[in-house]
Amino acid sequence: MAVDHGRDNIRVNCICPGPMYTPMVYARGMSEQARANRARASLLKTEGTGWDVGHAAKFLLSNFARYITGQVLVVDGGVTLQAPERESQGH
Repeated sequence: MAVDHGRDNIRVNCICPGPMYTPMVYARGMSEQARANRARASLLKTEGTGWDVGHAAKFLLSNFARYITGQVLVVDGGVTLQAPERESQGH
């Protein structure tokens, strides 16, 4: 889409959120243990919120991102960067 619409000065980007804590998640009964597990899965050891996704969108809509198009912005605290533990880890 970025290729098709760039000539019209339309930027196209994608936000890929990871596990986020929202009021709807809370209302559906997520346990504190499940929340703690999700936080531990993050490289930042914290849980994301809808605000984190909103701030990413606000950035992409701003003039600070005026030269960014055709990109995928993963907002997940590094969850997708995690790999299985290796023997060399911790050395």
